[in-house]
Amino acid sequence: MNITNFNLNNLVYFAVLMEERQVSRAAKRVGLSQPGMSHVLKQLRILFDDPLFVGGKGGLVPTFKATQLLDHLYVGLQHIEEAINSNKSFDPRTLSTTFRILASDYCELTVLPALNQFLTQYFPSIQIEVLATDGNVDARHEDSWDLKIGFPSQHIQHPFFEETLFEDNYVCIGSAQNAAFDKKITTRQFFSLDHAIVAPKEAMFDNVDHAIKVLKQERSVRMKTFHFSTLPFLIGTTDLIATVPARLGALFEKSFLVKSSPLPFNVPSMKVKQIWHQRTHNSASHRWLREQVRLLCSPSK
Repeated sequence: MNITNFNLNNLVYFAVLMEERQVSRAAKRVGLSQPGMSHVLKQLRILFDDPLFVGGKGGLVPTFKATQLLDHLYVGLQHIEEAINSNKSFDPRTLSTTFRILASDYCELTVLPALNQFLTQYFPSIQIEVLATDGNVDARHEDSWDLKIGFPSQHIQHPFFEETLFEDNYVCIGSAQNAAFDKKITTRQFFSLDHAIVAPKEAMFDNVDHAIKVLKQERSVRMKTFHFSTLPFLIGTTDLIATVPARLGALFEKSFLVKSSPLPFNVPSMKVKQIWHQRTHNSASHRWLREQVRLLCSPSK
C-alpha cells in the first residue's frame, strides 16, 4: 500500500464517519460538503480495498475491517496530537465537550451526582451524557462511549483498561414501618420474608447469589425490577425487603421512609470500577476525566 499521495486528513474524516455513521452528518461536522465526504469515502475504500461501510437501518454499518482500522487509527491520532501539544499544558477550563458515560442506575444514583455537581460548579462547558449499560464491554461499540462505571461481567483485557474506584458492601432494606427492622435482620427472617430483587444487567449480585447458594437457601421473590430507583416505592408500603449495595441503602434511608440492616450472613464486597478503551487511554481530556472520577470516589470524599 502506497500512501505517498494520500491525504492523511482522510483518516480523521474516517474516524468521524465511524462516530456519526452518516455521510451528511460527518461532512457537516468536519466542514466538508456531502459530495466531498462521499469522495473521501471512495478514496478510503480504494486505499483499504474494502467497502468499510454498508447501508443499514438508521445509517452506515462499519465492516469488520473498518472496526479493526479504528483501533489502530485512534492510537495513531492520539500520538500525533500529543506530539503537537507536547509543549502545551492541558487546561480543562478551555474544554467544551460532552463525555458519554455508560452507567447503571446504581452508579447514576451514587457516583454521578457528585461528578455533575463538580462539573456544574467549576467546568460548566463540560457536559455528561449517561448511556444505559448492558453489563458487557464490547469493542465493537467502543466508539459510542468514553467511560464505563460499574461492575464488569467479564474479565477486562486488551483493548480495555480498568481501575477500581471503591468497594461496597451489601445491606438489607425495608419499610420504616416493617417491625423486622426494629433490630438487625436475622438469617431466619431474611429467608422467611418476601423479597423485591433487582436484576441489573451487570455482575453486582454474583457474590450475594453465591453466598445464598452456599447456605443452600432460596429467597421468596415476589417482585423483580431492573432499576434500583423503584425499590423505595416497592417496599415503602409493604413488608417486602430487598438487598442493595450499602451506599445505596444509606441514600434510601436518608431520602425515603426506609430502614437498613446488615446482611445476616457473610458476603464479599463488590468492586466498582471505571473502564475505558485504548483509544482514550492517552487522551489528556479523558485522563483528566478519569482522575476527577477517581478523586470524587475516594474514601475521603
